[in-house]
Amino acid sequence: MLSERYKKLIKLVSAAQNRQVSDMLRNAGMKYKVIYGLSMADLRNIASRFYPDRELADDLWERDIRETKIISLLVDDPERVTKEQVINRAEEFDNIELAEQASGYFFPKLPFATDIVETLCQSNNEITRAAGFILAGKIAAQNIKVGDETLSKYLNLTPKYAKDASLPERRAISTALRLIGRRNKYLNNKATEVAKEIEKMDSESARWIAEDTLLALEMYREHFN
Repeated sequence: MLSERYKKLIKLVSAAQNRQVSDMLRNAGMKYKVIYGLSMADLRNIASRFYPDRELADDLWERDIRETKIISLLVDDPERVTKEQVINRAEEFDNIELAEQASGYFFPKLPFATDIVETLCQSNNEITRAAGFILAGKIAAQNIKVGDETLSKYLNLTPKYAKDASLPERRAISTALRLIGRRNKYLNNKATEVAKEIEKMDSESARWIAEDTLLALEMYREHFN
């Protein structure tokens, strides 16, 4: 049985639907049963009226609807959700939009965020791996309590997946390398070393990652000297 809060939320979503955007997203390959076509600004606005709600998050996630999937990540309670629930949900990611919303906004709030990066990055699901690398970059950018040793471990995960990376994964790996390398001189040197290792690989994706990363790292390095 649908909860009253779910019914209230879905009415707000339905009222804000944009058929033109919905058609565009479906034509771009999104495979949800229902796509209302709401912008992220609209979704965050709606989610803010219900946050936090652990039970509602689960209910929303079970629907094959783009907007409820995303809002589920925006209303979930980081203090009540478990590590197992988060990882299981991440393994279901089938498009980069979900990975970006999860790792950009929800996962960094988790008290165990640093503990799940390596698990996500080593998933068999390439979108889940992308989520892991995006999260690694977010942690480097936002969490000053995380030390160089932990961030170095994240850097060391990137070469394994660089050679055969899909475009979303390439971007995520590049993001992790750049944001970790922006942290301080030591990590910049480490990220540069890893990026040069990737550059030597015989693959288009590896060259793409290295090219996208090394120039940015060099620019950051000027600020450390």
